[in-house]
Formats: sequence, structure tokens, C-alpha cells
Amino acid sequence: MKKKRIGKILLGIVLVLLFCFIIFYNQIVNYLIGQAKNPSGIVGKFMTYIWNDYFDDMNAWGLEQIKLEDYDMILDVGCGGGATIKYMAGQNKTSKVYGIDISKEAIKTSTKVNKKYIKEGRVALEVADVADLPYDSESFSLVTAMQTHIYWDELKKGLSEIYRVLDDSGKLLITCEMDKIDYYTPMYSNPEDFKLLMNEVGFNEVDVKKQGNWITYICSK
Repeated sequence: MKKKRIGKILLGIVLVLLFCFIIFYNQIVNYLIGQAKNPSGIVGKFMTYIWNDYFDDMNAWGLEQIKLEDYDMILDVGCGGGATIKYMAGQNKTSKVYGIDISKEAIKTSTKVNKKYIKEGRVALEVADVADLPYDSESFSLVTAMQTHIYWDELKKGLSEIYRVLDDSGKLLITCEMDKIDYYTPMYSNPEDFKLLMNEVGFNEVDVKKQGNWITYICSK
């Protein structure tokens, strides 16, 4: 009898926990999505460091699709924890790399990660929105956007701003996980639809490359 009573109690606890999970599931998911878009607080700080490791291989693969040494002024949009900026600054020792993110927490992490290059004057970071870039037209030869465009509130406006700040021979490199594109921007799950959007913005040539769950768009003016 005692074992049966304990079994019922344990079953009751499991059912209560399951009920609570069902009730709060949407709130938890929405909170995590919000943190992915704009990391803040302790959770946001933790996420920026996770990103630096989790997306390292994908970002390196994306950047291998171009020759970094061909670009002197680079902008990384949605720089997150700053690992991509550090990689680019290390690979191209003559370039200056700028980075923006809407998250203050991301810029804090990125600043720590790129302390050496900031001190050398080769990296500059600031809080900014891709839909309103604080740079003059035709300022950059390369803009990178790694696992970030899926979170932009105004995708077409952000792409138009990037087009504005690129010089005449500039390129935009977008790299992302395909399953995240399917989830956040399902209207562009088909690369051909996204290429049409890029053409509308003004990009004349869009080259698409895939590897596993990764996809990269190399967009030229």
C-alpha cells in the first residue's frame, strides 16, 4: 500500500509539472525568441557566448566562399558575440572591421572578445539597427550578416540600407541555417524567392551555396 501511495504521489507531481509546462510553453518560447533577436540581461549575456562557439564552423564556412583579403572596409551586421569580427580581423590584417548589433549585451561581449583589435584601431563597434545604419553611403566594400537576417523586424528596409552603404563593387554575404529560415521567414524558404527580394533591393547578382543545413548568399551590386 505504501508503494502504491508513493507511486500516486510521483504521478501527481509529474502531471502537475507537465501541466505547468503546457501552460508556460508559449511564454518560454516567446522569451527565448526575444532573447535571440535582442539578447539582454544574464540570459542574453550567456547566449552571446554560446553563439560564438555554436556558429563558429558555419560562419567560417560562409566566409570561405569569398576572399577576405579583397576587402578593406567591412561591416558585420548583427555581430552578436563578436567571434565573426575577430575571425575577419585575424584573417585580413589590412582591413578595418565595423560591427553593429541592436543588443547592448552583444556589443559588451563583442568588445571583450575584440579588445586587442579595438585597441589597434582595426575594429569599431556600436549599438545600431540595420534598418537605420549610421554610416555614409558607399562606405563599405563588404557587409556580412551571419545568422541574423531572420530576426530583422524590417527585412527589406535592412537590406536596402546595406545596399546603400556598399560601394559600387561591394558584396553582401548572408549566411544562415536553413531550418531557421524555414521557421522565422518561411516565405523565403525557397532560395529563388529570396533572390527575387535581393533583386528588388538592387542587387544584380546573387550566388547561392549550400552545405548540409547551411546556406550562404553572395550578393553583388
